[in-house]
Amino acid sequence: MSEYKLNSRQVKRLKKKYYKIKKSDPSIAIRILIVLSLGKGDSASAVADRFLINADTALRYFSLYKEGGINGLLEIKYEGRHSFLSDAQKEQLKQHLRDTISLDVKPIIAYVFETFGIQYSISGMTKLLHSIHFE
Repeated sequence: MSEYKLNSRQVKRLKKKYYKIKKSDPSIAIRILIVLSLGKGDSASAVADRFLINADTALRYFSLYKEGGINGLLEIKYEGRHSFLSDAQKEQLKQHLRDTISLDVKPIIAYVFETFGIQYSISGMTKLLHSIHFE
């Protein structure tokens, strides 16, 4: 496990960054704690159990840190799922939302299904509405 060791300078910098961002960006703060845990000699499976993640994910976070330093660890490359609606369909939906007052997402889900033949869940539609700036 010697490849998962941190020197005292690295530990100090990681802790400083952790305390700086723990409230503003908790997901990154957890990544830092994972790297610190591996760096002090905890096994990947123990770290995974502690943080409720996969051991491979813990090791990937450590690799991101080793390759790119703190900045490498801070970079989130997850982009999320692409929308089922095309840009033109989103524009049509926006116009419908401007023209129609709806206090619930269920009628919007029905409109999208009837108009475009695409079925959304309540949570999926809520995410879509946030992404097109309708809340």
